Amino acid sequence: MYSSAAIANYFLAKGKADNKPLSPMKLQKLMYFAYGWYLATTNQRLFNEMIEAWRYGPVIPSVYEAFRHFGNSNITEPMPDFNTPVAKSGINDETARQILDVVWYVYSDLSAIALSNLTHEKGTPWYKIYEQYGSVKNIPSNKDINEEYIKEYFVQKLNSLGNKEAH
Repeated sequence: MYSSAAIANYFLAKGKADNKPLSPMKLQKLMYFAYGWYLATTNQRLFNEMIEAWRYGPVIPSVYEAFRHFGNSNITEPMPDFNTPVAKSGINDETARQILDVVWYVYSDLSAIALSNLTHEKGTPWYKIYEQYGSVKNIPSNKDINEEYIKEYFVQKLNSLGNKEAH
């Protein structure tokens, strides 16, 4: 399992290399999708932080705090990682790197709003929280998205991809 900073910095480095800078919201959504696909594929958590249900979708609180000062602007610096001396994107697991790269390939051309909209679709883990509370305004702050919701959702997506390839 990695720190959320390591995953954030991996995507920030990809954005810099591909000339696709990331806003805080877009980074949040990429990390959420990476977490979900990794959990569905390996049955393990990608990073060491719970994901919360916020107004614009799933949020990793430490990533929000690190980059909130950018607002809607693009992030121009890596996220500090207080668990390691240098905040690098040291992803040394081949499976994790492959999943992060696929997430980047599939989602990086979408806008932050488009990614947020994907997380709000009916049946998503965020939507299940929304349904429980009936309104975005009623969702308590710091409300974790149940990890089982995330796993079930992405396993179902993974299975539907497998079924499409079989035909």
